[in-house]
Amino acid sequence: MVPLFSKSPSVASQSFELKREDHTEKGAFVAIDVIRYNQLEGHLEHWLHPEERDYFHSLKAPSRRRTYLLGRTAAKTALQNLDITCNPPGVHIKTGIFKDPIPCFPMKNPIHVSISHTASMACALAFPAGHPMALDLEDIQLKRARVMKVHCEEDELRLLKQLGIEDDAASSIIWTAKEAVSKALRTGMTCPFALMKLKSIRADTNGSITGFFDNFAQYQFRSWIMDSRALTIVLPKRSELVFPSQAPKLS
Repeated sequence: MVPLFSKSPSVASQSFELKREDHTEKGAFVAIDVIRYNQLEGHLEHWLHPEERDYFHSLKAPSRRRTYLLGRTAAKTALQNLDITCNPPGVHIKTGIFKDPIPCFPMKNPIHVSISHTASMACALAFPAGHPMALDLEDIQLKRARVMKVHCEEDELRLLKQLGIEDDAASSIIWTAKEAVSKALRTGMTCPFALMKLKSIRADTNGSITGFFDNFAQYQFRSWIMDSRALTIVLPKRSELVFPSQAPKLS
């Protein structure tokens, strides 16, 4: 079995708690920097299922190869954090109709994953299947932010500006919140952006942002700005997301 990434500066791996009413469940978050790619590419058999390796070799664009391998590795590291018997090459993370990742391997309790990536990093959540979650990660870049701003409504941007967050970062947060809830709903971005409109946003004392949706009142989102990136995690409205250091780590 491939050991967990535990002390690498280019890999952040941590557990979190999902507290809800009278019970608590565990989840895992993993982020892997692109600088790990060459090492991982040299050991595909340690991480990818045979069918995943075939798919990896079918990809022509180097950027697609990087995001695919980093994303699968992040997801399988997160799965290992929840189920130590998980053997990465024995796990086939299939792709659903709406591009949602579906981990397939023998497990005592069903676990789902959510994967996101940028050009420089991939991250993943592993969480109990009965506790729907999703995440999205974006680099905060001027050109990219201008594209995302087109899909943001003025009152959404105003809510974030009131918290002292300027347009580039605000657009990234709004985009990641909508992308993440579309993943949690398992529709992907086939759902019209207008349906995922943000309703309210507040600043938390620990530096994160918590927000809610107009049409999906059963969900909330938590967002962080870290290392020129916006990270958002969507989870059920009445659940509490608790990281040991109050926030997920990207490095």
